[in-house]
Amino acid sequence: MKNEESLMERKYNEYLNSSDRTKVIDGVTYYKAVNIDVLKIRDEKCYELCLACEMFGQEPIKSVKDEYGNVLRLSPPALFRFRGDIPEWYMRCGVFLIKRSEIKGTIGKFFTVVEK
Repeated sequence: MKNEESLMERKYNEYLNSSDRTKVIDGVTYYKAVNIDVLKIRDEKCYELCLACEMFGQEPIKSVKDEYGNVLRLSPPALFRFRGDIPEWYMRCGVFLIKRSEIKGTIGKFFTVVEK
């Protein structure tokens, strides 16, 4: 029986095969998010932002900036539990929550580290 790819595995593979994973704006490299979802946690809307580790390495990051200039404070990385093997996307990405109230206008799709 063949295991089907999960949604996040599919999104991570699309990210890896994408020709536009980065863009340079004013000499700064921005990295495309692997995935962005909107969640509702305790009556507050939040963004769940999945960023590839190639953007920040193994160091913790405190904030990022999107291509629209929004500077976003990140939660500590989210921890997930998996039955069986831990998927590659989880080992190679960080998943963060951002309060929607911190964003003025639209959230971007590309991000750069502001503060580690």
